[in-house]
Amino acid sequence: MKILIIGGKKFLGYHIAKAAEAKGHEVVFFNRGKTYNQLLPHMNNIIGDRNKDMVKLKGMKFDAVIDTCAYFPNQVEKALNVLKDNVDRYLLISTLSAIKPEVKDFDESVEIIGLDFKSEEVTGSTYGLLKAACEKQLVDMLGDKKSLIFRPGYIVGERDHTDRFTYWPVMMKHMEKMIVPNTGDMGFKYVDVKDLAEFAITALEKSLNGIYHISGPEKSMKYADFIKTCHELINPLCKLIEVDDKWFEDNKLLKFIVFPTCDDIPFGHVVYSANTSKAFKSGFKVRSLSDTINDAIDWYMRYKGDVNDLAVGMKPKDMKKHIESL
Repeated sequence: MKILIIGGKKFLGYHIAKAAEAKGHEVVFFNRGKTYNQLLPHMNNIIGDRNKDMVKLKGMKFDAVIDTCAYFPNQVEKALNVLKDNVDRYLLISTLSAIKPEVKDFDESVEIIGLDFKSEEVTGSTYGLLKAACEKQLVDMLGDKKSLIFRPGYIVGERDHTDRFTYWPVMMKHMEKMIVPNTGDMGFKYVDVKDLAEFAITALEKSLNGIYHISGPEKSMKYADFIKTCHELINPLCKLIEVDDKWFEDNKLLKFIVFPTCDDIPFGHVVYSANTSKAFKSGFKVRSLSDTINDAIDWYMRYKGDVNDLAVGMKPKDMKKHIESL
């Protein structure tokens, strides 16, 4: 296949290109060339801004398009105005934030959160609505048979610059003592970027269409098990000090801000219960949690190295102060 990737090489696009190349497919990038453009230099990269330069793709034919960076429905519209007659399949990377789950174990028939065709800024309140509108824009313009939509949860692993998942192993590696929350029976789901990339190529090879919720592991996992695995794998000598919800209240701290991905809120509890059996039955495969943790921390140590450079979560010096006060 000849595959067009709309988006950069920083994270997901990079891994999708590698997965496609490993299966013998031709990859063409379309992006602004502003971040990590030096990666994969042997692949064709058309430089352009998707908001105004899609005309550069006019007349070019592709077997598939993978859109990794559509945040506004008019971006999908502009892409399809140029590409819809010259592409057999269009894969849109959406998000579980586009849905409105009210019960656990929800599947792809779940109600969407709503539609936003007007906002010009991505914020916490507009993100899911805009992504849902992107999905609708795709299906309305291209039809069901050629439209493929992935709704992943947290995308993590090698080259994850958000550090939301990576926070845990990095902190455990560097701390002698670490505060951790009591998460009770809260579940946890995530998707390794390599697994997502490989399924994207598999789905296109199989000519799949429709919506797929993408996260793992296949069997349910507790957030406490994630913490335990990080601890045992990275630094079992790190002393874990468990705190309860009252500790967060007393210290005026939000758990999901202090400890990223620990979404101990109603929405988090439900989203982490997503039924992803459709994806698994269609060929989605996941590597072990240990492999994902190792990939994440290995990349962090190569490219950042310093625990103080974590992009999110409680900083080491602040955690030490809180530990002293316990």
